Amino acid sequence: MTWPDGGAAGDTLIMGVTGPYWNSPLTWAGSVRTAYDCDLIGGTVYDTGTTGTICRYPGSTPYTGWTQAASWQRYSGDASWGGDACGLNKSSAPTSFANQYRVTKANSGTLITSGGCSSSYWNVWSIPNNNYSHYGASSTVSNTTTDRVEIGIY
Repeated sequence: MTWPDGGAAGDTLIMGVTGPYWNSPLTWAGSVRTAYDCDLIGGTVYDTGTTGTICRYPGSTPYTGWTQAASWQRYSGDASWGGDACGLNKSSAPTSFANQYRVTKANSGTLITSGGCSSSYWNVWSIPNNNYSHYGASSTVSNTTTDRVEIGIY
């Protein structure tokens, strides 16, 4: 058996699903869970790099009694979709485990696709005035469960 890296005074060595690990406490602010608690529900300990360790849980919602850590999550499918004819204003979601929201964008006016592609707005040819109008994109930022396959919890 290979000893795992890490461990601190008072930690216990545990044989988990994927091998041995130190049963250290999760260090996300407010957490009262341990690496063992995470392993018991099918998760793995993940070091966020700046705000502590969390449980990387394979599911779309937090395990019962646990809380989502900020916006740590991963979605299946494409990283971006939709948008206008210019390739702008696309919706997006993290497809690798990251602290990012899912952003769904929609035009805030009636979209008529024709015209230029030079601004960050949907360019709409206005008839009968024969000039361009700009409709901005409205965004919905959320941590929706639709297509979410992993979530960071504590």
